[in-house]
Amino acid sequence: MDYYYSVFLTTLNNPVFLVLAGITVGTLWLGLVLAIIMFALPFIPSAVEMLANDPNRWTSNPHPDKRDYPVSNFGFFTKVLPGQVKVIERGGRFIRCVMRFDEHMFRGEEANSTILRNSAKYWEVIKTKKGNQYTDSHPVPLKPKWKDGWITYPLRLIFWKWVNLVYFKTGYLFTGLYPWQYVRVYPIDYFREIDNEDGQTDLQKVGSFSDHFRVADFQFPIKVGEADTKDKIPVRVLVNAIAQVENPYLAAYQVDNWAGRLAAAINDAVVSFTRPRMLDDVLSAANPEEVRMLSDSILSIGKKKSMRNSILPFGLSLRQVLIPDISPTNKSDREKLGDLAIARVDRQAKEERAIGDAAQLREQIEVVTKGGDVGLSVLATERDVRAAKSAGDKAIVILGRGDSDPLQTALLKEVRDIRNNKPKKGDDSE
Repeated sequence: MDYYYSVFLTTLNNPVFLVLAGITVGTLWLGLVLAIIMFALPFIPSAVEMLANDPNRWTSNPHPDKRDYPVSNFGFFTKVLPGQVKVIERGGRFIRCVMRFDEHMFRGEEANSTILRNSAKYWEVIKTKKGNQYTDSHPVPLKPKWKDGWITYPLRLIFWKWVNLVYFKTGYLFTGLYPWQYVRVYPIDYFREIDNEDGQTDLQKVGSFSDHFRVADFQFPIKVGEADTKDKIPVRVLVNAIAQVENPYLAAYQVDNWAGRLAAAINDAVVSFTRPRMLDDVLSAANPEEVRMLSDSILSIGKKKSMRNSILPFGLSLRQVLIPDISPTNKSDREKLGDLAIARVDRQAKEERAIGDAAQLREQIEVVTKGGDVGLSVLATERDVRAAKSAGDKAIVILGRGDSDPLQTALLKEVRDIRNNKPKKGDDSE
């Protein structure tokens, strides 16, 4: 017994042991203090926002045209908005997806599902089935179970209750201890609609970073600036696609940039439509069915997996495609088409006037043929009436055939002059 006691005293007096013991105790105390701070910070006003992730933290421009600023991966918490999915990673390795989308769930979370969590099919978003055994996918993980480890169960249960409390009190979800665990962030390029000075709608390119995938419907405007036609006159096509991410796992890991691939697929569909058609066929359609041909050709890339430019293999689908504008790219071409349209309208107007004049001439011939001298008198009177109408109130036209009375003409002219020179009401001039 004395031997062990002497060894114990020797160990306590060993400087190395004292250093290691001090480090261990200090680490434990530091860990305890940090744990208390972490548990308390979310309930301090504005503290959780400071600890939340924001990939565009280092820019003040909400719509930057270039990603000329560093991305921010920092964050212990994140906010998941309705219709969004965020991917949690640890050291670049996939951990799980978190979703907030009413009446929707991940396929792998169905009751009695045997799909593994590391399978892409597990994270496919589907409609929640009716029944008590089915629930929507929730951002907060499921409550821990005894069978997963009864020794650590009390700690896991306390931590789970804290995560729930933070989420329901602040709306922020705890994602992990940064920098070991964080929300996946990726670069994204997209277009936003703006109004030009002339009142026309145009698209402005935005280059930023994103930390989520939109599993509810979202608008994705795209501008195809140079789509060739069969007669080599390029057109500008504005496309407004209504899309959604059906599988965020595929969108995150099956493709390097889902937004870029979607824009490229739409561009390819537009060019494939315009290239074999003449400009006039692209700009105008003969019937409503042809108007929808371009929209349907774009829509097919998000509906058919067999299409060579299909977007389904990387987890996206299209719900609707709108074409707000198709116009020639060059301003001179637009002006020529405008002149051509005016010329067509003018030609049609002349044709209609010619038809009216021809009908009037036929009527006059019929009057003369049937009426003889009386018909000629009627035509002469009608001619004088039209002459008077054309002359307006600045000329004197004597209706009737034969010689006019010079005295009567002079009197009429004098009356006209007096009336024209009469002072207006309220005029004091003599």
